[in-house]
Amino acid sequence: MHSMTGFGRSEGKVVSYFFTVEVKSVNHRYLDARFRIPQALSQYELPMNEILRKECERGSFDVSIRQRIAASDSHFKGNTKFVVDEAALKSFLDGAKWLAKEHKLDKNVSLDSLVQTNRIFVAVDEAEDVSKLWDGLKGIYQKALKDLKTMRKAEGEKLKQILLGGALEIERLAEKLEKLAAGHPKRVEEKLQHRIKKWELGAQVDKG
Repeated sequence: MHSMTGFGRSEGKVVSYFFTVEVKSVNHRYLDARFRIPQALSQYELPMNEILRKECERGSFDVSIRQRIAASDSHFKGNTKFVVDEAALKSFLDGAKWLAKEHKLDKNVSLDSLVQTNRIFVAVDEAEDVSKLWDGLKGIYQKALKDLKTMRKAEGEKLKQILLGGALEIERLAEKLEKLAAGHPKRVEEKLQHRIKKWELGAQVDKG
Protein backbone atom coordinates (compact mmCIF):
# COMPACT_ATOMS: atom_id res chain seq x y z
CA MET A 1 0.00 0.00 0.00
CA HIS A 2 1.37 3.40 -1.02
CA SER A 3 0.30 6.89 -0.01
CA MET A 4 -0.01 9.60 -2.66
CA THR A 5 1.64 12.16 -0.40
CA GLY A 6 5.40 12.37 -0.64
CA PHE A 7 8.51 14.46 -1.19
CA GLY A 8 11.81 13.71 -2.88
CA ARG A 9 14.95 15.82 -3.23
CA SER A 10 18.26 15.27 -4.99
CA GLU A 11 21.29 17.39 -5.89
CA GLY A 12 24.26 16.96 -8.15
CA LYS A 13 26.83 18.59 -10.38
CA VAL A 14 26.62 18.27 -14.16
CA VAL A 15 29.41 19.82 -16.25
CA SER A 16 29.84 23.26 -14.61
CA TYR A 17 26.35 23.49 -13.12
CA PHE A 18 24.85 22.41 -9.81
CA PHE A 19 21.26 21.18 -9.97
CA THR A 20 18.69 20.83 -7.18
CA VAL A 21 15.62 18.74 -8.04
CA GLU A 22 12.55 18.60 -5.77
CA VAL A 23 9.40 16.57 -6.39
CA LYS A 24 6.24 16.90 -4.25
CA SER A 25 3.05 14.87 -4.58
CA VAL A 26 -0.43 14.95 -3.05
CA ASN A 27 -3.64 13.01 -3.56
CA HIS A 28 -5.27 13.16 -7.00
CA ARG A 29 -7.63 10.90 -8.92
CA TYR A 30 -5.36 10.84 -11.96
CA LEU A 31 -1.72 11.71 -12.63
CA ASP A 32 -1.17 15.45 -13.02
CA ALA A 33 2.27 17.10 -13.15
CA ARG A 34 3.48 20.71 -13.13
CA PHE A 35 7.10 21.60 -13.91
CA ARG A 36 9.07 24.68 -12.84
CA ILE A 37 12.37 24.37 -14.66
CA PRO A 38 14.92 26.71 -16.33
CA GLN A 39 13.78 27.92 -19.74
CA ALA A 40 16.84 26.39 -21.41
CA LEU A 41 15.72 22.93 -20.21
CA SER A 42 12.05 23.25 -21.22
CA GLN A 43 12.55 20.81 -24.12
CA TYR A 44 13.08 18.05 -21.55
CA GLU A 45 9.75 18.57 -19.77
CA LEU A 46 8.09 15.87 -21.90
CA PRO A 47 10.79 13.20 -21.24
CA MET A 48 10.63 14.01 -17.52
CA ASN A 49 6.86 13.63 -17.58
CA GLU A 50 7.22 10.22 -19.28
CA ILE A 51 9.70 9.07 -16.62
CA LEU A 52 7.26 10.21 -13.93
CA ARG A 53 4.38 8.25 -15.50
CA LYS A 54 6.48 5.08 -15.55
CA GLU A 55 7.31 5.47 -11.86
CA CYS A 56 3.94 6.62 -10.47
CA GLU A 57 0.35 5.84 -11.46
CA ARG A 58 -1.60 8.56 -9.64
CA GLY A 59 -1.11 11.83 -7.79
CA SER A 60 -0.68 15.55 -8.29
CA PHE A 61 3.02 16.39 -8.72
CA ASP A 62 5.06 19.58 -8.50
CA VAL A 63 8.54 19.26 -10.01
CA SER A 64 11.06 22.04 -9.35
CA ILE A 65 14.57 22.25 -10.84
CA ARG A 66 17.04 24.95 -9.81
CA GLN A 67 20.28 25.51 -11.68
CA ARG A 68 23.35 27.50 -10.68
CA ILE A 69 27.02 27.68 -11.55
CA ALA A 70 28.99 25.22 -9.42
CA ALA A 71 30.90 27.14 -6.74
CA SER A 72 33.75 24.62 -6.88
CA ASP A 73 34.70 25.68 -10.41
CA SER A 74 37.44 28.32 -10.40
CA HIS A 75 36.98 28.72 -14.15
CA PHE A 76 33.63 28.67 -15.86
CA LYS A 77 33.15 28.37 -19.58
CA GLY A 78 29.93 30.16 -20.35
CA ASN A 79 28.17 31.05 -23.58
CA THR A 80 28.64 34.83 -23.55
CA LYS A 81 30.82 36.33 -26.27
CA PHE A 82 31.77 39.92 -26.98
CA VAL A 83 31.58 41.26 -30.51
CA VAL A 84 32.63 44.66 -31.85
CA ASP A 85 29.94 46.92 -33.25
CA GLU A 86 31.92 48.23 -36.22
CA ALA A 87 29.41 50.94 -37.08
CA ALA A 88 29.53 52.26 -33.51
CA LEU A 89 33.34 52.09 -33.52
CA LYS A 90 33.61 54.06 -36.79
CA SER A 91 31.19 56.66 -35.53
CA PHE A 92 33.15 56.99 -32.27
CA LEU A 93 36.51 57.38 -34.09
CA ASP A 94 35.04 59.92 -36.52
CA GLY A 95 33.71 61.92 -33.58
CA ALA A 96 37.03 61.71 -31.75
CA LYS A 97 38.86 62.84 -34.87
CA TRP A 98 36.53 65.81 -35.31
CA LEU A 99 36.93 66.83 -31.65
CA ALA A 100 40.70 66.60 -31.91
CA LYS A 101 40.70 68.80 -35.00
CA GLU A 102 38.16 71.38 -33.83
CA HIS A 103 39.36 71.72 -30.25
CA LYS A 104 43.02 70.79 -30.64
CA LEU A 105 42.69 67.68 -28.43
CA ASP A 106 44.86 64.60 -28.24
CA LYS A 107 44.26 62.46 -31.30
CA ASN A 108 45.03 59.17 -29.51
CA VAL A 109 42.00 57.07 -28.61
CA SER A 110 42.62 54.63 -25.75
CA LEU A 111 41.09 51.21 -25.36
CA ASP A 112 39.66 52.32 -22.02
CA SER A 113 37.70 55.08 -23.71
CA LEU A 114 36.23 52.58 -26.17
CA VAL A 115 35.20 50.21 -23.37
CA GLN A 116 33.63 52.97 -21.29
CA THR A 117 31.13 53.79 -24.04
CA ASN A 118 29.39 50.44 -23.41
CA ARG A 119 28.50 50.52 -27.09
CA ILE A 120 31.61 49.31 -28.93
CA PHE A 121 31.87 45.90 -27.28
CA VAL A 122 28.51 44.11 -27.24
CA ALA A 123 27.81 40.99 -25.12
CA VAL A 124 26.02 38.23 -27.02
CA ASP A 125 24.66 35.06 -25.37
CA GLU A 126 24.85 32.09 -27.68
CA ALA A 127 22.44 29.19 -27.40
CA GLU A 128 23.72 26.57 -24.98
CA ASP A 129 23.99 22.92 -25.96
CA VAL A 130 21.85 21.54 -23.12
CA SER A 131 22.02 18.01 -24.51
CA LYS A 132 25.31 17.69 -22.58
CA LEU A 133 23.37 18.33 -19.36
CA TRP A 134 20.44 15.98 -19.89
CA ASP A 135 22.08 12.63 -19.07
CA GLY A 136 23.41 13.90 -15.74
CA LEU A 137 20.24 15.80 -14.88
CA LYS A 138 18.10 12.74 -15.68
CA GLY A 139 19.99 10.74 -13.05
CA ILE A 140 19.43 13.46 -10.42
CA TYR A 141 15.73 13.61 -11.34
CA GLN A 142 15.34 9.84 -11.07
CA LYS A 143 17.04 9.89 -7.65
CA ALA A 144 14.51 12.50 -6.43
CA LEU A 145 11.65 10.30 -7.72
CA LYS A 146 13.13 7.28 -5.92
CA ASP A 147 13.21 9.26 -2.65
CA LEU A 148 9.60 10.34 -3.20
CA LYS A 149 8.47 6.75 -3.80
CA THR A 150 10.28 5.62 -0.64
CA MET A 151 8.41 8.26 1.37
CA ARG A 152 5.08 7.36 -0.26
CA LYS A 153 5.63 3.71 0.65
CA ALA A 154 6.46 4.61 4.27
CA GLU A 155 3.37 6.83 4.50
CA GLY A 156 1.30 4.03 2.96
CA GLU A 157 2.47 1.58 5.65
CA LYS A 158 1.43 4.05 8.35
CA LEU A 159 -2.03 4.42 6.77
CA LYS A 160 -2.29 0.64 6.48
CA GLN A 161 -1.65 0.19 10.21
CA ILE A 162 -4.23 2.87 11.05
CA LEU A 163 -6.84 1.22 8.79
CA LEU A 164 -6.10 -2.24 10.17
CA GLY A 165 -6.42 -0.89 13.71
CA GLY A 166 -9.78 0.64 12.81
CA ALA A 167 -10.95 -2.61 11.21
CA LEU A 168 -10.01 -4.62 14.32
CA GLU A 169 -11.90 -2.16 16.52
CA ILE A 170 -14.98 -2.43 14.30
CA GLU A 171 -14.73 -6.24 14.45
CA ARG A 172 -14.51 -6.11 18.26
CA LEU A 173 -17.56 -3.86 18.50
CA ALA A 174 -19.50 -6.08 16.07
CA GLU A 175 -18.84 -9.14 18.23
CA LYS A 176 -19.97 -7.23 21.30
CA LEU A 177 -23.15 -6.11 19.56
CA GLU A 178 -23.82 -9.66 18.39
CA LYS A 179 -23.70 -10.91 21.97
CA LEU A 180 -25.97 -8.10 23.11
CA ALA A 181 -28.41 -8.71 20.26
CA ALA A 182 -28.83 -12.38 21.19
CA GLY A 183 -30.66 -11.50 24.42
CA HIS A 184 -32.41 -8.39 23.13
CA PRO A 185 -35.79 -10.00 22.13
CA LYS A 186 -36.10 -11.60 25.57
CA ARG A 187 -35.44 -8.27 27.27
CA VAL A 188 -38.04 -6.51 25.10
CA GLU A 189 -40.62 -9.22 25.84
CA GLU A 190 -40.07 -8.97 29.59
CA LYS A 191 -40.38 -5.20 29.42
CA LEU A 192 -43.69 -5.39 27.54
CA GLN A 193 -45.08 -8.03 29.93
CA HIS A 194 -44.22 -5.80 32.84
CA ARG A 195 -46.11 -2.87 31.28
CA ILE A 196 -49.15 -5.03 30.57
CA LYS A 197 -49.32 -6.16 34.19
CA LYS A 198 -48.87 -2.59 35.35
CA TRP A 199 -51.77 -1.37 33.20
CA GLU A 200 -54.05 -4.24 34.45
CA LEU A 201 -55.69 -4.65 31.07
CA GLY A 202 -57.15 -8.04 31.97
CA ALA A 203 -57.56 -8.95 28.31
CA GLN A 204 -55.85 -11.73 26.41
CA VAL A 205 -52.73 -10.35 24.74
CA ASP A 206 -51.51 -11.63 21.38
CA LYS A 207 -48.25 -13.46 21.97
CA GLY A 208 -46.76 -11.98 18.77
